[in-house]
Amino acid sequence: MFNDIKKKLEDLNVILKDKNKSLNKLEIREYLIKNDIANIKSAKKLSDEEIKGVSCDKGIVAVDGSINNFGGLYPHYISLIRAVALCTKGYKAEYEDVYTPLLEEKMTQEEDAIKRRSSMSKLEIKAAVDAINNCEANIILMDGSLLHYKIDCPYEWEELKKIAIESGKIIVGVTEEVKTKDIAEILKTSGKINDEVVYDREILFNMLNIGEYLYFKKEIKTSKKDSGIKSFYARFSEDPQAIGVDFLKEQELYADSLLSLIYTITFCKSRGLPYIIDLVDVEAKMTDEKVKALVEGYLDKDVVEVYFNPKRNKRGY
Repeated sequence: MFNDIKKKLEDLNVILKDKNKSLNKLEIREYLIKNDIANIKSAKKLSDEEIKGVSCDKGIVAVDGSINNFGGLYPHYISLIRAVALCTKGYKAEYEDVYTPLLEEKMTQEEDAIKRRSSMSKLEIKAAVDAINNCEANIILMDGSLLHYKIDCPYEWEELKKIAIESGKIIVGVTEEVKTKDIAEILKTSGKINDEVVYDREILFNMLNIGEYLYFKKEIKTSKKDSGIKSFYARFSEDPQAIGVDFLKEQELYADSLLSLIYTITFCKSRGLPYIIDLVDVEAKMTDEKVKALVEGYLDKDVVEVYFNPKRNKRGY
């Protein structure tokens, strides 16, 4: 059996290596620039005084959320949701909520997954609005693409946009995993790559130099553009994988200075995200121990046994 697994993994390795080798990153880069499809610019490391200038010396806020589940399969589980807004100047806002399909109207598992994700997005927006209203910082970094808020909770997203624009606070989405297909589709249409290449992350891997970012020059029709979002792809550390950075279309004029700010607060040896995102990620995490303590502290033991304690939790090994 082990030999079968070994053979399949070795075959997969060969296929994916060959697939990656087929992508001439320099040629793709030159094609995008020469055909006026995209532009590649270099961010710069800001001095302390320049950081104060870009941030108005008011710090930077990062917002993140997390979900931790207790129990078994749908619908017998409880999700503890947490969202945190954290500022480099000391401000912090925390929100927590509970979600379980047992308190919702009957729905499919797919509908349940959508509703659960929406619950976390709403809580993150709540934390972001708190930061806008109660923290002097003008820059709000959201951990993830801005598009998913538009999808998950459109009403709350429009409210956040309105509040941010009216108050002069800049909303930025920072995405660890690039899941778009926009560059890939353009290159496929022009015959520069084959249909085996699916996502932009494959193309962007090691295509940008450290400190560089790429954006479309032409008005490319994408789901983000249609949602009023302008996307940039950046490499701000030694990690060869690019990150995504989203701006509201109304705030795109701040992109260059804020990308340099993000580059400045990203450690060279890191996975490529600004350090404040990693800090808020730790703050937002809901540990298994805390979830278990909350559930067992407020639910009767027999209720936990009947609804939320699957047999696999009773294994003696």
